[in-house]
Amino acid sequence: MRARTNDDANASRVRIDWDVEEESTSAETLARAIERGARVALSASDGFRRAETIWKVYDVVGGIGDGRGDVILTHVATGASRGDLESVERSSGTSGADAAVVEAGRRARDRALAWASMRSESERATTSYDFTSNGTRKHVSVGGTFDRLHAGHRALLATAMRLVEPNGTLYVGVTSEALLRNKKYGELLEAYEDRADAVRAFLLECRDLSSPVDVRIGPLDEGPPLAATVREMSALVVSRETIVGAEALNDMRVEAGFDPLDIIVVDLIGASASGDGTKLSSTALRAADAAKNRPT
Repeated sequence: MRARTNDDANASRVRIDWDVEEESTSAETLARAIERGARVALSASDGFRRAETIWKVYDVVGGIGDGRGDVILTHVATGASRGDLESVERSSGTSGADAAVVEAGRRARDRALAWASMRSESERATTSYDFTSNGTRKHVSVGGTFDRLHAGHRALLATAMRLVEPNGTLYVGVTSEALLRNKKYGELLEAYEDRADAVRAFLLECRDLSSPVDVRIGPLDEGPPLAATVREMSALVVSRETIVGAEALNDMRVEAGFDPLDIIVVDLIGASASGDGTKLSSTALRAADAAKNRPT
């Protein structure tokens, strides 16, 4: 898959730059843009050097509405002035702020303040990974159901894409319908093709515009995943709740005589910031859709 030009990829998006030195202001700017319904192309003042920054961005996205705000990352500095709320609101064709927009910005600032108090690896599992000092990888794998693509999925996919070196390969496994028969509200699950297409569209935009990456998307079925069977695979990106499964894959690789994978863990969206253990999930989104469709 080849990245499109900057004009093609981001023509209809509001451009914002996340300033890692002014995260609370950046969080507010992003939240207000999402609350207004803007589609956002986000760059970072450090080029998303740390995985934690990606998590923070999508933690903000996850706190707005249903957590499905359309925010992609770009590694080319094309953003509006850092944290410049007035510039962003002008570019999205709006001025002033209604109560909902102001409240979204306030909540995002509160989330940013909460990040500073999270110190343990269990709370922010992505803290330690630095793409500059820890490096990128040639062959990276990531997988999931990706139903109703939301901020948690985007954080996982964006981290995986950032981990791939130029001209490398990203393998994305999308859970097949055969494995989802017992999912809660399974009748409302999006079709495999729709979920795979949503992943592909997101990754097509969310990439360094100067670096081609081969993205291979296929079904996760009852057979062993590629992460366990492809010798040259070097890294696996997982959410905090699937670490045990990742360790099991490494056991399979060792038994097959392969090197174990580097496991990059992305924390859950929503659970840490809210303090109530409630994470953003596709199941909750399906439940909300079921409630809307329920006869009154």
